[in-house]
Amino acid sequence: MQWSRNPRQGEFAMLWRKTRKSMCCPIIGLTLALVLCGMLPVWAAERVALDVELNDPQAANQWVLPPNSGASVSGGELILDTVNRNGVRIFLRKPTLSDLTLTCKVLVESKGPGVRAFEVCFHSAGIASHQFVHVNRGAAILGWVSRESLWNKAASVANARKEDAWLDVKVECEKQQIRFYLDGRLVLEGTDSHWQSGRIGFGSSQALVRVKDIRVEGTPATLDKPWRDDAPKVPVLFGTFHELEPKRRHTKVSGKLDISASEPFIISSRITNPKLGAHEQPHLFKMPCGDIHLVFHSDGDIHGATRVVLRSCDKGKTWEPMPISVNRHEAVGVLTDGTVLVYDDYAFRKEGNLFVGQMCVSKDGGRTFGPVELASFHRADAAGSVAAGTHWKAKDLDKYRTTSAKWSDQLCHALWRSVLQKQDGTLIACAHTRYKGDKKGKLRVVCYHSTDGGRTWGSESTVAYDLDVGGEGFVEPVMSLCSNGDVLCMMRHGLWQARSTDGGKTWQPYKTLEVRGVDPDLCLMTDGILACSYGRPGNRIMFSIDGTGREWTDRLQIYEYQRGSFGYTGIVEVQPGKLLYVYDRRDAYAEYDGEQTTAIQGVYITVKRKG
Repeated sequence: MQWSRNPRQGEFAMLWRKTRKSMCCPIIGLTLALVLCGMLPVWAAERVALDVELNDPQAANQWVLPPNSGASVSGGELILDTVNRNGVRIFLRKPTLSDLTLTCKVLVESKGPGVRAFEVCFHSAGIASHQFVHVNRGAAILGWVSRESLWNKAASVANARKEDAWLDVKVECEKQQIRFYLDGRLVLEGTDSHWQSGRIGFGSSQALVRVKDIRVEGTPATLDKPWRDDAPKVPVLFGTFHELEPKRRHTKVSGKLDISASEPFIISSRITNPKLGAHEQPHLFKMPCGDIHLVFHSDGDIHGATRVVLRSCDKGKTWEPMPISVNRHEAVGVLTDGTVLVYDDYAFRKEGNLFVGQMCVSKDGGRTFGPVELASFHRADAAGSVAAGTHWKAKDLDKYRTTSAKWSDQLCHALWRSVLQKQDGTLIACAHTRYKGDKKGKLRVVCYHSTDGGRTWGSESTVAYDLDVGGEGFVEPVMSLCSNGDVLCMMRHGLWQARSTDGGKTWQPYKTLEVRGVDPDLCLMTDGILACSYGRPGNRIMFSIDGTGREWTDRLQIYEYQRGSFGYTGIVEVQPGKLLYVYDRRDAYAEYDGEQTTAIQGVYITVKRKG
C-alpha cells in the first residue's frame, strides 16, 4: 500500500513517510498509531489517500480472501472468477474510512451465461455487514447486507455496460449519500444509513472479473466493534419443505385447509440439458388441451434474454422441448374457444404512440403454434420508451430486427404473465412500464384492453404507481379472476395488490400485504380457493380460502435457501385440488454426486377444504 499526499493531508503523508524511514522515534510512532486507530487530535481528521499495491509478491495478504473461492491476486490485478462458482466478496484489511471516494478499473470478461456482475463494496464492518454497488449486464443496484439479511436493495437503475474492456469505476460516499460513476458518467445515486464507515472490497457473481488501479480516499475512522471475518451462521435447516422444522413449513395456519406437499423433483438442469442454458426464473402456463408449458431463461438474468419452453403432456411428470416462435415467451392468454395467445415481453415503437410486439397463436388448444405475428399497442401519450442499446447487446436486438424492431429500437415492456378474457369477450392484460416525467425512475403497472381477440391493445390505465415504493417501483404483475368476479392484480416490491370490480376499467387503491416477495403467480383453483406463489426470501405459497384475495393464510415454505434461487415461481392446477409448483434452485445436488448446478425443480401441492 502507498499513502500519498494531497492538499488536505500533507501533514499525515509527511508523518507516514517519516515513520516508514525510521520507527525509532516513539513520539512519531505513537502519533501514527493514534491516527490509524482513530484516537485523533483535531488535525488528524483530515482526509487521507491510499493506492492499493497489487504487484508485490505479498499483495494477497492485504485481502481477506475466502479459500477456494476463485479470488486471487495476480499480475497486478485482483481476479474474481465465479463463472462456475458461488459469488464471492473480498475485503481490504485496512484502512477503515468514512466519507470515502473509491476509484479503480474493472474488466468483466464475456464468459458464462449468467448475470456477469461485479460489485464494489464499502463501509464494511465485516464479511456480511456492508454496502455495495452491484453492476450486472442490465442494471446497477445499490444495496446493503447484514448478518441477518444477505441482500437488500436501496436503489437501482437500468444500465448497460461493456465487457472485455476496462471500465473506469468511481464510488463517492458523503455521510448517507452514495453516488456511483461508470466511465465518468453518474449512473446511480441513493441514500443508505446502515453503515457510514468501514473497509472497502470487491465482489463477483457468475462472472470473471479483473480489478486494478485501486485508489481510495477518505477520513480515517474506527468501527464500534471489531471487524468480523466470520461468515453468518447458516440456520440448521435450509432446504425443501420436508427438511424444514414443522413450525417453519406452515405458518398463519387457518385450520380450514388440509395441505400436503410432495418431495421435490428435478425437471431439467444445466447438467442434463446444457443446451437450455441458465435454467432461471421459471413461469408455468396451462393449455386448454391439458399440456403444461414451463418457460425459463436460457441466457441468464439480462435484458433481452431468450426464454425456452418445455412441454408436459402428463401433468408434469415428463417434459420435452416445445418450439415456439416468439423470442421471449412472457404472457399467455387462453380464450374460451380454445385459442391460445403467447406474447413477447417487449414492444417497439413503430410511430407516434403505436408500439408493436411479437405474438403467436395456437388454434388447437396449445399443441402447436403459428409463426410470429405483430400485436399493436396504442400507448398513452405519456408512455415512455428507451433505446434497446441502453441495455442490450446488438445480437439480442437482432432477434427482433425483422419483426417488432423493424421500425425503431425504442422499446417498452409489452405484457407480463396473464391475459384474461371477460364475459363480453374483451381481453385485459397488465405490464410494468415508465411514463415520461416519472420521477426516481420508478415503474408503474398498467392495464390494457383488447376488443379484437388480442391483436390490438389500448385503453391503457394505471393500476399502481408510487414514488415511495421501494426498488424500481411496481413491477412483475399478475392478474386473476376471483371467485366473486373481481379482478385481482398482484405486484412485486414486496407484495402489493390492487382490485378492480368493473373488469379492469378502474382500480381501487393498491395495498401492501406486508409480505416480502418477487414475481408472484396466481391460480384460481377448481373449488374456488385462490393460490399465490412468490419467492425471495424462500420460495412460498399462500391461499385465499374464499377465493377473493381479501385475506391470505396457510403460508407454506416450499424451499428455504440462503443464496440458492432467484425466487421466481409458477403454479398451475394439474387436476382438481392439486397444484404443480416450480422454482429454480442453485445448489449441490445429491442426484449429481454433489456437483453444483442450477435446475428447475417441481413439487406437487394438494389442497383440500376441511369438513
